[in-house]
Amino acid sequence: MNAFKSAFRRGRVKKMADERKSNLKPSHIDEVQFERQDIEIFKIADVKTQLETIQNYFFPRLEIVVRYAMDLVQRVYEINPFESMTFVYRPSHRKDAKVNVNFNEAFIGISGKRDRKVRLVIKHKDGRPYSYYPASLTFRLSPADSTMYAMLSPFNFYVDR
Repeated sequence: MNAFKSAFRRGRVKKMADERKSNLKPSHIDEVQFERQDIEIFKIADVKTQLETIQNYFFPRLEIVVRYAMDLVQRVYEINPFESMTFVYRPSHRKDAKVNVNFNEAFIGISGKRDRKVRLVIKHKDGRPYSYYPASLTFRLSPADSTMYAMLSPFNFYVDR
């Protein structure tokens, strides 16, 4: 009986490992899973390796969450949120970057598309117009407090009244 239990446990562990691998690149919101141990990726010592691992490990799942949210927006408000929005990612380092910056977070979200020929009305305190659209909705992973949360930022930068 103990041999059967042991074999069952080993088989179950292998099945759980196989399920875990398949859930890294889900195709549907019901397949998306995050676990507390995922946060260990943020402890990888080499920054470039850490950033690439974060992108490969979290981005496929976070993108499913964002697309699911945008599908809900489309159904509820009967608009296409992708017409005037674009995806934003962090970390979004270049593979050939000389310096990689670790922001100690990961997120995917949406922000407004910019027409660089049209100046925004919103300006910096010194009067210069913003170069980038200042609002976004992101789904973030924070290793500092082991949380995942949605963040709506109507203004990402300092804006006077």
